[in-house]
Amino acid sequence: MLFGETDNLSEQDEALAEKYLVRVWAGARSTTTAETFDHLRLENYTSASAGLDCLPLTSSVIKTYS
Repeated sequence: MLFGETDNLSEQDEALAEKYLVRVWAGARSTTTAETFDHLRLENYTSASAGLDCLPLTSSVIKTYS
């Protein structure tokens, strides 16, 4: 509700923001079920087509930018 209007987000708001950003990062045609960047990294890492340079940032790094 106050996203962008305060420096402090609740844990629930952080989780919702990360879930949204994972969907944006993965793309509209993605079939991922990941809700965190850590889970998305794991999916990408275990994928045969993904290289280390294609992995998204970790959840903790993403949270430092919020």
